[in-house]
Amino acid sequence: MRLRDLIACLFDGYGIPRKVFFRVDAGRIKGLSFGHLARCNILSKTLKKYWNTETIFIMQNYTDGVKHADVLGETVTLVNDSRLNWLENLSDAIIFDLPNGLGVDELAIAKEKGLWAIVLDDTNNNVPWANVVLNSSILAQSMGYPKEARLLLGPEYFILDERFETARRKKIKADNLFPLQLQVRLHQDH
Repeated sequence: MRLRDLIACLFDGYGIPRKVFFRVDAGRIKGLSFGHLARCNILSKTLKKYWNTETIFIMQNYTDGVKHADVLGETVTLVNDSRLNWLENLSDAIIFDLPNGLGVDELAIAKEKGLWAIVLDDTNNNVPWANVVLNSSILAQSMGYPKEARLLLGPEYFILDERFETARRKKIKADNLFPLQLQVRLHQDH
């Protein structure tokens, strides 16, 4: 699925918002890496490019992760672990992409505020509520996800940077030419 179409699916029923918050962490810490940040950056760049959406990354103060988000050109707001007051000033929509799952309180506050909530999940974490859950794992199943959520499950929902989409489409076209060339050649030989 093309990235623009995937983003449209994420906001189907709501519309593309003017502002999207990303709750994501990254860093050189056990159980954490930079993959979730990279995935959110891909979504952020595309939202900015096609819909002029403002994006803000809400992150724990893990120095390497925050620096990397800054290098990627993202606006970062730091979160304090002991308080959820960072949620008070949110509007429009929030995308959660946390490798260890997210807190029930975070989702409850998002729901109470009427935010469009999207959860990016790789491991079938128990998600109590969300408008949309995206799990692009080949092993993704609907178990453990809220019944009222729109579920985008399986590898066809893999978030892939547009520059790789173009390369993949070119390769698919080239691969599809071979059988056609073979058919033409076989036909010419007869």
